[in-house]
Amino acid sequence: MEWTLSFKDNFAIELAQLNHKKFKKQFIEARSRLVSSPNVDDGKTIKKLNHFKSYWRYKIDKYRIIYEVNEKENNVRLLMLGQKAIVYKRIGYKKEGLSGKIIANDDISELLEQRPTDEELGSALINSEFGSTENKGKTKFPSIITTEELNNLDIPKKHH
Repeated sequence: MEWTLSFKDNFAIELAQLNHKKFKKQFIEARSRLVSSPNVDDGKTIKKLNHFKSYWRYKIDKYRIIYEVNEKENNVRLLMLGQKAIVYKRIGYKKEGLSGKIIANDDISELLEQRPTDEELGSALINSEFGSTENKGKTKFPSIITTEELNNLDIPKKHH
């Protein structure tokens, strides 16, 4: 079965910016594999990304092509391209699971294999807001406000 290939605008830009002759040659081979069997996980070059409904990756040396497979329309949409660590960070993908920012992002929930539980969502929201490494030292997790503090702020007792 032949698949159609499409790509996001940023993918074309990322491909054009890549000055790696060996990669460009391997990309031509990748294209032919992606139009013939994009959703056959060989465990090495082509792998489905865990936790995502239809996201896959194609490995070329230290680079990854992230793409989406639409089986209803027989379409492969190339989404992003770059070095492994950078690309995985961009989509919030980790070996042990998704980052809290991805779980907490409601716009992305339809891309996930299963909707996070309320507990997972709450934990992800708290961690992405207060526990991420980029916020360490900048934002402290709020402490519990005591009755005394509420009284000092002149908050009416009915709101305690």
